[in-house]
Amino acid sequence: MLSPATLAFGAPIMDDSLDTILGNAGVDPTLASNLVSDGWTVTSFREIAASPSDFTDQVFAEFCHDVSLSLLQKSCIKGAWRSLQTSQIQEANTPSGTSSAAGMQAATDNTWSESFPPKLTSSTVSQLKMKFCANFPSEVVTPETQPSARLLALAFQLHQKKEYKWLPWKYRMSIARSEEMSLSRASKAPRLENVQLHQLLIDEIPSLEITNQNLGLNAVNRMFDLHNYAWAMVQACHLHRLRSYSLKFMSFLSVRLDAESGLRAPSILEAQHADKHIWHLIAELCESPEWTLDDALLEFTQNRGDLAALLQPRPKLMKPTPPPSNTPFKGGKAAKSSGKGGKPSKGSGKSSVRWVSELWKGSQKKTLCMRFQTGKCSNKDCRYEHACGYPRADGTACGASHPAMDFCSKVLPCHRQRP
Repeated sequence: MLSPATLAFGAPIMDDSLDTILGNAGVDPTLASNLVSDGWTVTSFREIAASPSDFTDQVFAEFCHDVSLSLLQKSCIKGAWRSLQTSQIQEANTPSGTSSAAGMQAATDNTWSESFPPKLTSSTVSQLKMKFCANFPSEVVTPETQPSARLLALAFQLHQKKEYKWLPWKYRMSIARSEEMSLSRASKAPRLENVQLHQLLIDEIPSLEITNQNLGLNAVNRMFDLHNYAWAMVQACHLHRLRSYSLKFMSFLSVRLDAESGLRAPSILEAQHADKHIWHLIAELCESPEWTLDDALLEFTQNRGDLAALLQPRPKLMKPTPPPSNTPFKGGKAAKSSGKGGKPSKGSGKSSVRWVSELWKGSQKKTLCMRFQTGKCSNKDCRYEHACGYPRADGTACGASHPAMDFCSKVLPCHRQRP
């Protein structure tokens, strides 16, 4: 070990990586510490010999400063050297797109501040695009049809881990759409919670708003096409198998139903929930080594009935209709509403609606103020209940805080009070 005084004068700092490699191979800790102190690193130790036969007594004598080494220590040093050669060969033979950690680091460029899959480098995206065009020559890849960088990075990472999870609909956008949203996005203040100084980057994830009002069938169909392209580009599944699933999904979602049937097709949010549930089941199947993503999609597209069950027609809720009037409208003028106890007031003529004079509030029966129904009672200490006495379809009072005359003027214009 080096003393603090030696470190202060700029002596080389110990290479923990080489020390760990030598220790794992069984080299004596004192000898390993001396080698690291002499300036040996992982790179220099890897190049000490070209083959195991090059480890001669002269090499060991120069390497260890004429220290007498036992046969066991010589074997341990050669074992540490061989482990470095094996790891170097594996890194050189690892193709792009494999599931090793070194391949993922070489194929990604971590430039996004939030906890999201690392951004793929331009060379990796170009390779994925070239392989996709070679496998599917009839497909045209443009900025409008190519998945965004976020969506492609998410599919790439999940394929590396063999975790075929559901890709959220809000991230299914093209490169053109993602760039358009980034340009139109207003400036945001950085989030400083649990963020270090080098992570203070303003980089919010572009996402779509998924509601029943702002999305239609064409928009959902485009999102499925981008989703299919993303999985096919990372070579997780065949494009035909993905399209078979999306076509069957859209066939259930776009079904036309007669108005007399009282049924409706699933809404956008209900369809999103169904897609998420199906992909959860697909991911569970793919956890088994016997199942691939192609097999799982085929299983849920042709064999199982989960899609038909989750996207089946729903009952349509009928809109409530106001109660019909008992007397026809005459002369463009309405008769005055009834007075006390639901009886017509003096000089008002006949009324088509008889107001309710009593109202139940919980277990108590309240008497309604009939002067309040016409807007004439402003007494705050009135002993009668100030609530609307307009009858509902079941015969009970409305019970709201407005007069019945106001309710009549909105629901039944023929019952407006004469000026």
